[in-house]
Amino acid sequence: MVCTINAYSGLSAAWASKPNTYCFVCFNSFGVQAKAVTAENRTVPGLFFATAMAKAKAAPFVPKMGKLRHVLKREAPQKTTAWQKIPYVRHGSPTQKSHPERTKWSQTLKSIYQNSGRKLIDMLRKEKILKQWNGQPCPFCVESKLRRLRFFSSRGFPNQCRRKSCRQYVMPHAFHKVFSTCGGKQAPDLQDQAAVLICLACESAKATAHKLTGKNHKMIGDMSRKLAFPKKECVEKQDKNIKFGESKPWKGAEGDEVDFRKEIVDGATSATPATFEQWAGFQERGDNKTLMLFRLPTRKTHKRAPGPGPILQIGYKKIAMKHFKDRKIILHTDGAKDYKLEVPGVWHDNVVHKPKRVNRVSKMVWIKPKHVRLYSHEMKDGTKVFVKCGTPMLANSPCVSEEQDFQDALFKDDRSSQSLPVVSLAPQ
Repeated sequence: MVCTINAYSGLSAAWASKPNTYCFVCFNSFGVQAKAVTAENRTVPGLFFATAMAKAKAAPFVPKMGKLRHVLKREAPQKTTAWQKIPYVRHGSPTQKSHPERTKWSQTLKSIYQNSGRKLIDMLRKEKILKQWNGQPCPFCVESKLRRLRFFSSRGFPNQCRRKSCRQYVMPHAFHKVFSTCGGKQAPDLQDQAAVLICLACESAKATAHKLTGKNHKMIGDMSRKLAFPKKECVEKQDKNIKFGESKPWKGAEGDEVDFRKEIVDGATSATPATFEQWAGFQERGDNKTLMLFRLPTRKTHKRAPGPGPILQIGYKKIAMKHFKDRKIILHTDGAKDYKLEVPGVWHDNVVHKPKRVNRVSKMVWIKPKHVRLYSHEMKDGTKVFVKCGTPMLANSPCVSEEQDFQDALFKDDRSSQSLPVVSLAPQ
């Protein structure tokens, strides 16, 4: 017997030496099976049997027209009216997409390079980047006061001490948190340092700042390290004034963690030589100004581990007992088990962000993730509060929101009308 199977049309033809013999083809998810059967409905033993394993399951066939296409291409089922009436953000304003390309800054690279000398100093003083030294006590003798700005051909525009035995010169950017007043041929002037400051405030890479300004990479790296300390002061100053659940009771809050910086200890003999830097972020839903960041304890993992894993109770308990206890908030998180810690005054809701494999009637099946889930909480007076728990609206990096606040506080055009932190790079 000779059997030919056409894999494209699903047809087969059989020619057998015995009369009244046919070939039947059966397609299934595992491959193709064919066997020869006689007219008496009996399988011919040893005549023909073939199995071809398929590499992948074929996609479902959708016809080009007709009722079947209308059924297969129908829209997803709509949510009920009760579901749609419950807002995702119950208090505050819903999160809107950020458009940094539309933000207007009061100063740009063009305005810095167009002004020099006295105009540049007045402009930076207006932005509270430089300190006003006129009439201030001399930092050297502390007994006399400084004069107004005067031009000296060898020094530029410094302030000079009035005392005859002192007569020290104080540059406008002396004792600055970011700028330097070093001497020598390679010493950068104030104009170039202000241009580098704008590049670093825009989160430009060091290589990009070097190409835009043409300055040495060592100066750019030094200013970048110095700028990190005012950022830290700005964040710590805001964190002291943040209190969860202060405006309204049972206000929604959300939290998540993120991993940074994988380090591998050279020459380590242990089975866990890799460490990750892990941070946790929490904020009230609908108010991005309440974002708080916490560095979690360092955890050691295997060398090829993709991350340190979810947050642990030892790190979450300190945060929850200090900032969430008796605050009457509804905390929305992911499915990490340690978030289920019972904290007085906190209702916890969670959603699972990845598919799970469970056992259903002695069969393992995959359950799709629920990115948004409806929860109900009953209060002491019997009333129920319905909330939607979903994916946290924190940015991919929790530092993005506070980094944007720091930039706007430095150079944003309409800072007076915004509730931005007061940032001053000038010495106090």
